[in-house]
Amino acid sequence: MDPRTGGVLAMASFPTYNPSLLADGISTKEYRGLGAGTPDDPTDDKLLNRALQGQRPPGSTFKVVTAGAAMASGVADPSSYLGCPPSFTYGITFNNWTSADMGSMGFARSLEVSCDTFYYALGARMEDAFGAKEPFQKYARRAGFGHETGIDLPNEADGRVPDRAWCNAIRKATDGAICPYGWVPGYTINMSIGQGDLIVTPLQMATTYAAIANGGKVWRPYLGSKLSVPAASGKGRLVRRFDTRVTARLPLEPDELGVIRQGLVQVVSGASGTAAGAFAGFPLDKLPLAGKTGTAELSSTDSSLNDAWFLSYGPARSPRYVISVYVERAGHGGESAAPIAREIWEGIGGIDSTTDVTLSRDSSG
Repeated sequence: MDPRTGGVLAMASFPTYNPSLLADGISTKEYRGLGAGTPDDPTDDKLLNRALQGQRPPGSTFKVVTAGAAMASGVADPSSYLGCPPSFTYGITFNNWTSADMGSMGFARSLEVSCDTFYYALGARMEDAFGAKEPFQKYARRAGFGHETGIDLPNEADGRVPDRAWCNAIRKATDGAICPYGWVPGYTINMSIGQGDLIVTPLQMATTYAAIANGGKVWRPYLGSKLSVPAASGKGRLVRRFDTRVTARLPLEPDELGVIRQGLVQVVSGASGTAAGAFAGFPLDKLPLAGKTGTAELSSTDSSLNDAWFLSYGPARSPRYVISVYVERAGHGGESAAPIAREIWEGIGGIDSTTDVTLSRDSSG
């Protein structure tokens, strides 16, 4: 995606299929071979366009949203420092991805090392300060989640930003099997690291990272900007110009966006960055990048069942591209999604890399 305009420059989903099968009629056997079109089985859903229909928890890539919501709501500011202990207790105990106490840190460092407990504390602060006013959810929707982005393609998924109204409705619909006690603060704390009942699409993630990259503009993504027909002049005659517009703006000051952007740079280039291994040997001096790893934990015992994410943009100081990579059942974001993004960046930059990638085992949410 081009963060300056919202234009989608490339989009891909795998597994794929040959669309010509649908052009001249398709047999029952061929149709069944395309799969059921759901994300439940990664090997059997060729009709699902994961870019705009794949709905999954975003893991730690969502921490930029938590950071923005915390600063926009006033429970933190760009100079805030919080601890990064092994666990955080709020009624129950929420564990960090590491058992080490990483000490006190600010926003940039918290993104670099992907500290879960830093963000648990921010979620708790918003819950304590505002409760049912739900500024976290309101900010998330403003940033592009919980509703269609409006891209000019059919069947886009909404995703979900869980809140009290959703919780009450699902509790009633499931006779209390889900949200049995109504909304509890733990749901906000889980959402603060991109887990729980929050689900997003790769396109939504690209849209919000584009907003961070461009200074706060949430664009409506698009594939087509205008329709022209051939003309004798060779330039084409404009028939229609499609609506390309900013749908919202992140309510953040430049210094608030700045500390988030600095953290994303450190994720890729910092000594402790969770994507530093994946970009070892990459010429960041020539093509500086910013990004965030994420691991959507679908199993507490088998990391191979987890989904991997990596969101990035570059060049870091004057972004022209945003890349959203999501890989189902692929382990950690630094191990699988970030190396894929690196290959794309090498293509964009015309970089012929022969450096072996040192995969980072980013176990954070």
